[in-house]
Parts: sequence; structure tokens; C-alpha cells
Amino acid sequence: MDNNLELWDQVEKTNPKYTKNFPAKGGGSLTAICAQIQKKKATEIFGLFGTDWGLRQDRYTILKISDDCKQDLLVYSAEFYYKYKDKLSVFNVTAEINTWSYSSKYKNYSPNTDMHKKVRTDALTKALSEIGFNSDVFEGKFDDNKYVADMRNEIAQQEKAKKSNTSPARQDQIEKSFKEWKDKIKICPSVDEITKYEMTIKNRFKNCPTEKENLLNLLGNRNEQISDLAMNAA
Repeated sequence: MDNNLELWDQVEKTNPKYTKNFPAKGGGSLTAICAQIQKKKATEIFGLFGTDWGLRQDRYTILKISDDCKQDLLVYSAEFYYKYKDKLSVFNVTAEINTWSYSSKYKNYSPNTDMHKKVRTDALTKALSEIGFNSDVFEGKFDDNKYVADMRNEIAQQEKAKKSNTSPARQDQIEKSFKEWKDKIKICPSVDEITKYEMTIKNRFKNCPTEKENLLNLLGNRNEQISDLAMNAA
């Protein structure tokens, strides 16, 4: 049975590092996503832009809202296509942008610069969102500070695992084991037990030098505590 969410699950999470907030019309704020990072992710999954995925048969038209040209909109429409697992998918996408920008600071209008590029980028972001890219942003999860903090932590763990050539699942195991040993060391009852702990830690964490060094340091501190307690009791 096909997993219809397979692609979605790969691309739905967003690294907060590549987002920024901007004021929304009518108050509040919205989250913008770095379009270049989206393109990089799409290229990683689909292949070369313009060959395996992208926009085609694109058209730019001016939509007149009134007799005032400063109210005109530039409308972009195109076909978005992508190949995933040797299957080609195509659907239509549109976006629009004001042809003139109003400055509340200077109380005047000016032509919207790079509007063709801006509206095309907006259309591409919309198209990618249709197939799950950065879904957590569009679902409003970035309004939750805890979610953003959790995502930063998750990304940090992934980057840490990547640098150490360790899978995220293996990294979780290492951190869990490290915490368990920290707790055991705190209540280690004797010098004899510390000797046993030292041998076990050196063996279990031989491929994790940072964790091994930290645990051995804790073990040394605990050894001093036990020795001090023995001297005071005498």
C-alpha cells in the first residue's frame, strides 16, 4: 500500500534559522521562509531545477482593479511540475503582487521593483507548500514558541549527529545512556564501585570521547567525595 504522506513527511519541518517574521496587514506577524533553501531542498529530492522540477508555461498579466493604475496587480500563472519516484506530477499555480508600493513614511507611491521576480518566487513557494514543503509554518505551528524551540533543538541534534557520523536514533541512545550513568555516579557507594564504573564507561563510551571524558571527570569528583566522607567518619 502506498504511503501518500511519504514526501510530505520528508519536507514538512522547517529550520527556524531560515525563517523571519514580518508585519501582517491588519496587525500581527507572519513567518517568511527562505526561498533559496526551499529550492535547495527540492533539488535534493527531485533533481535539477528546470529539468526534473520547476515552473513552465508561465504568464504575466496586469489585472486592473480601478482606473487608478497604482491599484493594478501583476498576476503570475504557471504549471508547476516535479518528478518523484519516476512519476511526473503537474498542477497550476498563481500568485499576484501590487505593481506599486505605498510608503507610509513618505506618504507616496513608487513602482514595485523586481515585481516579476517576487511574484514568481511567491508562486513557487505556494506550489511547494501544496506538496508539503514547510507545512509546519503554514499550519501555524511557528506561532507556538515552544514548537520553534523544539525545532531548534531537533535541528541541533541532527547537525550534531551528522558531524559525528551518528544517526539521530543512535545519538538519542548515547544521550540516554550518558544521563543514566551520570545519575549512577552521583550515588556511587564506594571506591571499589568507582573502579568498576571506570572500566565499564571506558568500554561503553570508547567511540564517544566527549561523553566518556565528562563521565570520567564526574567519576573522579565522586571518588574525592567518598574519600572525604571516609576521612571525616574516621
